[in-house]
Amino acid sequence: MPSANDVYITPASRKIEWYGSSAMKGQIYHDDTNFYVSGTLDLKLQGADDISLMGYSGGSIITFGTDQTERMRLTEAGKFGIGTSAPDEALHVVGNTEISGYIALGGSIFHEGNTG
Repeated sequence: MPSANDVYITPASRKIEWYGSSAMKGQIYHDDTNFYVSGTLDLKLQGADDISLMGYSGGSIITFGTDQTERMRLTEAGKFGIGTSAPDEALHVVGNTEISGYIALGGSIFHEGNTG
């Protein structure tokens, strides 16, 4: 039975597990296609300077989600979608948007849809 502050490394299952108060708190593992970090506590990425999320092969995307649902996506082309998994522009927002402050436009405004 694991005890508090134990760390188990299991090469056969390709896992590293951390325990606290006799319950597993987190693990790092991989399968044939993905690398996972999971746990029962908050996951925090901290750095003294920069933190980078980078995909290095074709088709790389970065997704952000909550409650096991994708909410935002950054595509390999640099297009960022909020509320869509297929952004068509540099910033593609699906849903209502609230903006406070100034908006600087360097081009034309195109309106599509109802004006009501």
